[in-house]
Amino acid sequence: MWFLIVKVLPIGDFAHPAYGFINVQSLVMVSSIFGISGIIFLVSWAAGFAVTAFTTKDSKKLKLTVIVMTVVVLLVATYSLSQTISAQRLFYQLPVEVSPGSQLKVTCLIGGGESKTEEVLKADPGIDLVLWSEETGYYNDVDELKNLQTIAKQYGSVIAPTYFNSTQSNNMAALISDNGDVLFTYKKRHPVPGVETSIKRGPGKVQSADTILGKIALAICFDFNFPDYIAKVSHDTDIFLQPSQTWGPIGKYHAKVNAMRSVEQGFLLIRCSSYGYSGVYNPDGSWSAFTPDKESGAYTFVVPRRFNRVFTLYSYIGDTFGWITVIFAFLYLGGLVFVPNSILKKLRYWTILSNTRDQYANINSD
Repeated sequence: MWFLIVKVLPIGDFAHPAYGFINVQSLVMVSSIFGISGIIFLVSWAAGFAVTAFTTKDSKKLKLTVIVMTVVVLLVATYSLSQTISAQRLFYQLPVEVSPGSQLKVTCLIGGGESKTEEVLKADPGIDLVLWSEETGYYNDVDELKNLQTIAKQYGSVIAPTYFNSTQSNNMAALISDNGDVLFTYKKRHPVPGVETSIKRGPGKVQSADTILGKIALAICFDFNFPDYIAKVSHDTDIFLQPSQTWGPIGKYHAKVNAMRSVEQGFLLIRCSSYGYSGVYNPDGSWSAFTPDKESGAYTFVVPRRFNRVFTLYSYIGDTFGWITVIFAFLYLGGLVFVPNSILKKLRYWTILSNTRDQYANINSD
């Protein structure tokens, strides 16, 4: 049900029950195989096995149930560990010859715009990338970014400014290279329902470009609540930037659920948020930095200079598993109505359909 809800509702996966397990590392890593739908499937399936284990009087059935549950738990734990190690390969065991200069300095700039950007870079010319929080500036044309282009070229830094375009009513961002070139501009695809009512939707294309820091993509805040949309990014994207603005008590929750896209797709996520949490999220399900803020501030994070995207099965198969479960759910319901009970009883060891049919029959007879 939730799989289809995410596809239809304008809030995306914001209230998805899978996020109730966001602090369980082994379950979080399951999303790199089947997405967040896989987490709910695994938990529901385990609950069904647990009920069977506690209610069955058939010793053979109990034994098989325990064996299957044990095997599944071991497989999940083993995969979680292997994926974690894989995701951390650039954090540990670096060859000596590549260790010097292997760190990348990224500054999250909340408020201040152009003047604050130049001030930060002047104070620390070693900063490699400056990312603004959502809607920091106001520009109506790409030509108005020339001052930032000059700053980027002067200090040899990549800059990702965010701004409101009043003539087009777009919530926008751009990526400027260390040479001062505007690599692309981006329009927010998913304005927050009921909040950004005046913002026009972007064209629905996730932008990315090659830089001296690796291939970088960018999407804005609520766009990350739509796994299908973020999945459109090219498979060779190493770093994903997320300018954001949240409010009230949802800031921490929103940062953590959006970070699941990093686990699903295998990229490094750099988030800069006003009135929320900023930081760096790794494909192993951990935060390298996690900093709260309101409306001003500049925070510098350190990440691997050449972060190579981690392979995940989900980034290639997408929601194939989710659609398979939907098909089987409809077949299940169809079997409840149309399949003869004599056939269902032969499958009774693996399904509760025949039990359900019997219960309905008893109720009707009463």
